Order: sequence, then C-alpha cells, then structure tokens
Amino acid sequence: MMEVPRSGAIYVGPTCHVQTADKRFGSHVLDDIKTFVNEGHGVTNEVDLDDDDDDDDDDLEDDDMDDGLEPDGIFDGWQHFTDETAASHPDEDDEHHGFPRLARCRANLTALSQQYNLYFAAYQGQIHVFQPQKAPQILPPPSLILRPPRSRAGKLIGGYIDRNFGHQVNYIVTGELGNLEVLLMCYDDGDVIAYYTHLIAHAVEHGGASQGACHVAPACRIVTPKPFFHENVGLSAWGLAIHRRSRLLAVSCNKHDVTVFAFATKSGDAGQLDSEPEASSSSQDSPKLWSGQTALELERHFRSRTRTWRIVLPLGPAGSNIPSIAFVDDEDGNAERVVAVDIAGNTWMLNIWQIGGFPAVYLPNTNRGADHQRYTGWGIMVLPDSSFKLTSSNRAAMGLPPKDILGPNRSPGDRDKTELWLDITCSLHYIKDNAVDSRVFLRQRYGPRYFLPQLRSQATNVHQQPLPTEGEQDHSEESDFLDESDDSDAPEPYDAYQQISDLDAESRWLALSKAPGPKGSGIDLSEEELRGFRLARTIVPTLGQTPPLFGFSEFLDFMGNNLMRKGLTHTVDWFKTRLPSHLSRNFSLLRTTDSDVELQSLDPRSAGVFCKDVIVPHNRRPNNVLPWDLTQRMSERISMHQHVPALNLVVLGSLCGRVALLSLTKPPSRHHHAAAGGP
Repeated sequence: MMEVPRSGAIYVGPTCHVQTADKRFGSHVLDDIKTFVNEGHGVTNEVDLDDDDDDDDDDLEDDDMDDGLEPDGIFDGWQHFTDETAASHPDEDDEHHGFPRLARCRANLTALSQQYNLYFAAYQGQIHVFQPQKAPQILPPPSLILRPPRSRAGKLIGGYIDRNFGHQVNYIVTGELGNLEVLLMCYDDGDVIAYYTHLIAHAVEHGGASQGACHVAPACRIVTPKPFFHENVGLSAWGLAIHRRSRLLAVSCNKHDVTVFAFATKSGDAGQLDSEPEASSSSQDSPKLWSGQTALELERHFRSRTRTWRIVLPLGPAGSNIPSIAFVDDEDGNAERVVAVDIAGNTWMLNIWQIGGFPAVYLPNTNRGADHQRYTGWGIMVLPDSSFKLTSSNRAAMGLPPKDILGPNRSPGDRDKTELWLDITCSLHYIKDNAVDSRVFLRQRYGPRYFLPQLRSQATNVHQQPLPTEGEQDHSEESDFLDESDDSDAPEPYDAYQQISDLDAESRWLALSKAPGPKGSGIDLSEEELRGFRLARTIVPTLGQTPPLFGFSEFLDFMGNNLMRKGLTHTVDWFKTRLPSHLSRNFSLLRTTDSDVELQSLDPRSAGVFCKDVIVPHNRRPNNVLPWDLTQRMSERISMHQHVPALNLVVLGSLCGRVALLSLTKPPSRHHHAAAGGP
C-alpha cells in the first residue's frame, strides 16, 4: 500500500474530471437510482410553504412536522418509512440493485485517509474502502468492504431515523489517535466503532483485491481487520471528534450529552494530564462523593489517566440534540474542553476534567442573524489564530468594501448589549465566477436588505450602519454601537436560565451528588493497587457521579436516566465564563446552521462575523414535488466541514452536494477575524 507523500507540495490539475453513476456502475442502474431517490413520500418545496403570511405557532409546528424535524430530535423519519420497501434491509452486496444504497438524511458519509491512498464511503451499515485512481476511473470497485458488527445495546435500542434498520452510519471521520490514524464512525442505533487505518491498508495490500474486484474474495476475508473500539452511547450518535495528543474520542448523541472515551496512558505520555486541579479550597473543603473520595481527590485521580474512563457530559435544561462537536485545547495542547452545537442553535462549552464544573451556554440571538426561519446548529469547528492569513486591509479580510458590511444589530431582547456582530452576506456579490447568482436569491428571500444601492442609501440606519472605510482610524462609530440603549421594554429572559447564570464560580459543588451512590460506585485505590490493575469506569464529572456499569442491565439503567442528569446540570452564561487567556487570545469558533456560517472569537470584546445563505439552495422552482430528504430544510443544512490549515481554508458542504470554500483571513486589527468566501 503506497502511503501519501508528505512533501508539502500541492498541485491542482487544470481539468476537473467527473465520474458519473453510469460510468461507475453501468447504465442499467440509472432507473434503479431514480427509483431509490424518489421512494417514500414527496414533499413540496418549502419556498411555497413559506408564502403564507400567517406566522402563528401552529403553523411553525406544522412546518416542523412536514420536515421531519421534531423539537427533541434531529429528524423523526419514522413517518416517512410507512412502506416496507423504504425501510427494508437491502441485499448485503447490493447484487439486486446494482449499486450500493446510501443511508438517507445523515451528516457525513465519506472520509479520506491522510496517511494512505484510501477513501472510505459509508453505505448504510457497511464501509466501502476504495483506492482512488487517476481519471477517468476515479473510483474503481471497492478493494475491501467492512461490515462492522452491531452491539447488544444497538440491537435493543434500534434506530432513531429508521426503526427497522438502525445500524446505519450517521457520521464517519479519520484522524490521528496518538501515533496511529483511525477510522471512526457512529451509527443511528448509538454504536460507535473505530478501526486502525494501517490494518485496513494491510488488508487491502495483502488481500488480493487491489485490482478492484467487485466482491472481496474468500482469501481476503481472512485478513479483514476487526474494530479495536466498539461502544454504545445509548441513542442515535451524530457528532465525532478525535484528539491525537490526549488520545480521546468524543461522541455526541440524541440523549443531549457528549461522551468522551479517555484511554489510560502510561506515565510520561504526551497525552497524560497529571496537573493538580485548579481550586482555591483544600480537599477537606470539597464534599465527599459516590467514589468515597472528596471532589478534589477524585479530580486528581481522574486527571491522572491511570485508568480508562467513559466520561459523560450532559447539557443543561436548554440542551437539545447535538450534531457536531470539537475539542478545545489547553495551553500545552492537551484536550481540556469540548464545544458542541445543538439543533436549538445553542453553543456549549463543556469542561472534560473538572469535577462540579458548569457547562457554559451561548443562546442564539438576533445579533447574529437568528431572526429568520428556524435557527438550527449543524456544525462547529475550533480554529486557532494561526489558521487565519493576515491581510493588508479590511476589504481583503472581509471580502467586500467596509461600506457594504451590515451591522451591528442590537435588537430589543438580546441578553448582551455589548455583543457586536457584522453581517458580510453581501460578500457573495463580489465572488468571481460564482456557481449561482446570489443576488437573485437574496432579493427573493430578504427583499432589498442585501441590494447594494439600497445599503448605501441607508448608511445612517443604526441597524445597517457600515464600518469605517479603509484607512480610517476613528472608531467612534463602532463605539456608538456599543452604547447602552434603553431596554426598559425588553422582555425578561428565561427565569430558570437567569437563576443559574448568576451562580458564582466558587459554588461549583452545588450540583454534586453528595448522597451515597449505588452499590459498586466506590473507587478503592489501595485495593486496586494490591490487585495490580484498574478497571475502566464511568464518570459524570458535572455531578461527581461514578456509576458502576459492570453489567448490561446497569448500562441500560444509566442510559435511561439521561433526563435526570440533564435536569440536575447547572449552566452558566457564556459571557460570565472565565476562559483562560490563551483561549480568548488564540481561538475562534466557526458555526454552521441550516444555511448560514458564523465566526466568533472567544475574546468577548471582538466582533463576530456571519454570512447568510453561504450555500444557495439548489432547487428554487415553485411547485416542485421533492423526495422528503431533498427538501430545502433537509438537504441544504451545512453538516459537513473540513479545515485545511496549509491553505487557510475551510470547506463546507451540504447534503445536496453544494460546497463553499471559506478563506480564513484577518485584517491588521488583531482581534477582528473574518471569514470570506462563497460556493
């Protein structure tokens, strides 16, 4: 197996080659493909559904049901699988259909190895392993087909999208875990499975299938690799993250929590966290927990990485399903936190190692354009300052003249009057050779708001006031934006949220479970020392719980208590969180929604940037009847993203196949980062 060269040189050919379905599978499959795409119920495009001016709550709920989106679910697809054909299991090798079937309405189903010439594609529950070639036959038949097994829990839990066929992939990704690259995938039945790519490469090289046999020969099956990791998180799993240095795997699921799997590391390993817990009080001042230790004693042992942990991080009461997560590093490059975005538009910062720590939550608000249609989070990335290319001017950084930037919008009811967001949607007008004419769509959806002559004639409007032009040093206009306005008529914030957001950091013991835990929840380090080994354990650091999950029934009981853990979890307002200086100084968050992209520095004093409809919808024709998973709300969501640091680039993708390239840039002003780009 030839490894990918690491010369650093990047060459992009001048010709784009396309391998069509008929070239790949044969023309006889085209009718079958059309039948597969259109099976199930057809749904009218949402453009027509939105023509009604009635905006009451009943209509909103009806739209949600039409889209298969539920308040407590990423997608409730059961209603669309009423016929047995759509939900039935296909033949394992798709001999009858002539082409492999895709799982519908998922997040990301492809991954590319960075160490080997291997391309992975998830077809329902299987992983097809390809060796890409030069055009015209870019993808030959698969060199290997992985058939990951289903766990006992997965069989019992079943599917969330498809009840009858739950073992289908929702997300797949490659990344380095320590010194080895892994292929990580999560399933609709909650299964999480990982393979080492070097073992897959070995199987491909020595299995005799490198020439592209359609089906793996019996001799090849002998060397088919087995997964080194197989767990279940209790319900449909969606978000994945891999941390190389700290050797962590993170998974989010529809139980409104994030599970981090922390493997035990040897003393002195780069990923080991052996620092003392940060706390002003002594161990004697902290409460005694289920483990039999005080909170600080447990945290010290927890951070030592001397055993394998399943770390469960529940969201607070406002949390929802989590389609995307990412790790946040400490100053030494070790994973310290997880950021997550949920389908309610909330952004969460979860501390992995702190016992009794509060999750920080950032709620959507109209400052960042969350005032149209439904605001649903689909992707999140953590970008270091080194990812942004320094430019010589504001225009080069933002992708448009400063006078065409909209913002800031301080609408009544926003929680934080000092928050500044800049709308650079008009940068879409300045993209050369864009695939679509964004002006037509923006005018259809927003009227004259993004029409450039209209912008310039409204330059004095406080909600659309432009920034100073290039070269101007006077920031008085921006200062005016930050002045406190009369908010006496503003609605009161959510009471429960307000109560928990005012908690002092010294009160982090408040949510800890101080009552004795169930039998087996204690941790006796001295006894383990005598035995010479330590069992893997589960921990909920927010609550200080160490539940014993040594049997299947105990596992099911624990998974069934997710709502209780969520209700007991206290949260703190994002703006009241004291982040370490290296985070606020060096990192930004990039979020994607149904159609928009946002860039927010972790420095609360910095301006955020957003661009609406960065990927213009693929089908805007009225009265079109579409397959249920190709409607605008389903297929346009930006659930795929890839960071290319060497190019200062982020690639965004939607389910319908449209892609946006974002150039990561920053102007001369230190804290004003910008993302400019388009499809």
